[in-house]
Amino acid sequence: MPPQVVRYVAGKLGIADPGVLSSYAVGDARWDHQAEIRREYGLREWAEPAVQAEVIDWLQARAWVGAESHRVLFDRTVDHLIASKVLLPGASVLWRVMGAIRQRANERGWTLVAEPLTDSERERLLGLLVATGEGGDTPYERPIP
Repeated sequence: MPPQVVRYVAGKLGIADPGVLSSYAVGDARWDHQAEIRREYGLREWAEPAVQAEVIDWLQARAWVGAESHRVLFDRTVDHLIASKVLLPGASVLWRVMGAIRQRANERGWTLVAEPLTDSERERLLGLLVATGEGGDTPYERPIP
């Protein structure tokens, strides 16, 4: 973190020696602080299996019925975690969980569409998605004459 930011934050917190903050990033103090925050505010930890199961169920339902962008889904997940009193995990953790869940929802949708098709129907459908001709357009993307 830039030294001027550390000095500014230390000043706002009334810390006379901003140097003490540097040990916070490398020692166990940050974990102690996290536990203190959880106790003080009654927050649950992301690592709890029940918390993850609850959030995954919520995400699966959301990914199945909605067409939200990844960013919007991320923001709504953060809002949901805050409302559910869960101490937020790292952004990359949420991003990976959301990606896996969205992939499963997509695969479920594709299976529901493709499973009842005959082989002939499946071939015709796939033919609409293969790029042919000028510009690399697929028959699905070309306007109907």
